[in-house]
Amino acid sequence: MTNPVLQNERSTSKVPGTRRLLVIGVVALLAVGLFILAFTFGSQLFGGGQPANETPAGPAPATASDPTALTEFRNDQIGFTLSYPASWVPREPDHPTVLLRVSDEAGKNALGIRALELPQAVGQAELPAAKQELDQIVRRPDPTTGASTTEMLVEPEALQVAGLPGYRYFYSFKDEASGQQIGHVHYFLFKGKTMLTLVFEAVPLGDLAASAPTFDQIIGSFRML
Repeated sequence: MTNPVLQNERSTSKVPGTRRLLVIGVVALLAVGLFILAFTFGSQLFGGGQPANETPAGPAPATASDPTALTEFRNDQIGFTLSYPASWVPREPDHPTVLLRVSDEAGKNALGIRALELPQAVGQAELPAAKQELDQIVRRPDPTTGASTTEMLVEPEALQVAGLPGYRYFYSFKDEASGQQIGHVHYFLFKGKTMLTLVFEAVPLGDLAASAPTFDQIIGSFRML
């Protein structure tokens, strides 16, 4: 079956040489399975792709007696650590590319981390070329109509997190199973040929503002080892 993202010539026709190869490589790895679905209502959020790790490190045991306590997650193979609320519950990864899936007990707030190995390194200079395809993936065009199935809440922002270049996206989408509008804060971070995606989810969308301080605390704890 033809990949609907690759059919969008506008996203690749103006990217010459090495950058075009990079963009196609990103699409080939991501568009296969980076479906923008809710943690609570769908298990394929991180399906597909080439794993960057064979045996991802798991989270440290949590003690949730203190509501302000944090649990550290550490991955030595890629070389990063972050902390999330100790009251959040680890969920079973549903694909080898998934390093971490956690959510609060009610499933209203969640975090997923995925790592993919790219065919070429992505640095600051390659970000504009990569963004053209990240836009298409996050917007998730309908294969029939080509219309986006997500709504961008703000313009994507180029940034650095712990020295890693990347982008942050804020968007929402309607979960087909529940009918609820879901809010996502989605980070794409690049470490050479490794791309990390961190997806924060708020259910429903109206809770995103209230969840933002917790999400900010988690991403603020992200460190390279």
